[in-house]
Amino acid sequence: MSTGTWIERTWTPAGGRGASAPYRAFVPAPIATLPVALGGEAITALVEASGALAVWSARPYDATLDDLLTRTEAVASSAFEQVTAAPAAVSHALLNPGSVRDENLRLILGNMAALERAARIGTRITAPDRPFTLADLLDIHRDLIAGTRPDGGCVRDQIVWIGGYLSTPLNANFVPPPPEMLGALLEDLAAFLRRTDVPSLWQAIIAHAQFETIHPFADGNGRTGRALMSTILTADSLATPPLSPRLLARPRAYIGALEDFRTGNLDGCVITFCSYFLGALSAATRAEQSYRSALEELAGILGPTRAGSSAQGALPLILTAPLTDIGTLALTLGVSFEAASRAVGQLVTHGILAPDNRNLRARRFRCPRGERLAREIA
Repeated sequence: MSTGTWIERTWTPAGGRGASAPYRAFVPAPIATLPVALGGEAITALVEASGALAVWSARPYDATLDDLLTRTEAVASSAFEQVTAAPAAVSHALLNPGSVRDENLRLILGNMAALERAARIGTRITAPDRPFTLADLLDIHRDLIAGTRPDGGCVRDQIVWIGGYLSTPLNANFVPPPPEMLGALLEDLAAFLRRTDVPSLWQAIIAHAQFETIHPFADGNGRTGRALMSTILTADSLATPPLSPRLLARPRAYIGALEDFRTGNLDGCVITFCSYFLGALSAATRAEQSYRSALEELAGILGPTRAGSSAQGALPLILTAPLTDIGTLALTLGVSFEAASRAVGQLVTHGILAPDNRNLRARRFRCPRGERLAREIA
């Protein structure tokens, strides 16, 4: 099947340096009413991955574990775009986001905010009074690059291109549609996201591939498109496992899946993404087991405490956010500063927390077991 059309445009170098030359841009076909038409292998892959996703989503909800998995996805999704930071730096940024000056750290925090917004949008995506619109998509992108670029939430008004050995569209690997076509394509994508008559995992895969093909922003398309899958799955009460660590491990297959979509091989695209989801679900299951094991380990070190004690309540928090301070713990636990201070003293005495030597005056504390857990599940 055809999933788009190549059109010819003319490239004129800036400042008139060099002759104008033709290039080809790809305009994807509308998908708002795209039927689910898959071959046997793709159907089998979709059924298997959808079933595993349903099982994962039915587990008891744990907010602290969910926060950790969201952070894992944000860090890996950013790394896919060469936006990286040391784990310790991410922990410090999370503790005091308002003071972050490093652009990579800001982008990682923005990625977390975008993922959280994408999930919130998914909870009401099909509601009659708040259906998904283009404005929702722009809000996700705005969160993603907040504080790093001035064009957050703005659809590009210029051509962009991907790959190639020269910084022009003439030899690029792929040139998405020109700016004047983006409005109609994005409205069509929004209509596709509002559909409730198709399998949600298939819908998430196709929406992601279409979004990446449209490439509507000057920057941040990959991260926004990956967050968009969470919106669709959340709308069907499905929890999205951290997918980007798997994409990061096999980037060529990911790019190949997007190329399959653009050439009409939807089966190949779906099969590849389903394998990614199965891998992500296996990793997420192992991460949950590691988290539970670490929690039991710390509870054993702490020993018997009063039921509902602040020290006991702090354990899952310091495991998933292994750098903290007394004020943050007090606020998160809903206890007084004094109660949080006593809990920290108790945890330090048992070796569960240690003073953060990077900034002794700030009275921050790190949880070595939580730091190890973050490395285990990355």
